[in-house]
Amino acid sequence: FIAVNYIIVCHFGGGILIASGLITRWAIGFQIPILIAAVFFVNLPRQFSGINNELGISIAVLALLLFFLYYGSGNFSMDYYLTTHKDR
Repeated sequence: FIAVNYIIVCHFGGGILIASGLITRWAIGFQIPILIAAVFFVNLPRQFSGINNELGISIAVLALLLFFLYYGSGNFSMDYYLTTHKDR
């Protein structure tokens, strides 16, 4: 029950934070364990069978999370705006 609530809160809250660019690396840090579990424990045992075609999507999302974890949120994020406009 606790794991289900963790997944729900992290996906909704983390997704909103990642999309808006607020504390992106922290939000990604909470998303990565969920995607690792999705790839290795849920989707990989079933592989690309007809009943499960989500393995590719899970791998792509995990790769994007790792990319943004390394490079950050970029110049069009709220983090960048808040750090460059401190005088207002």
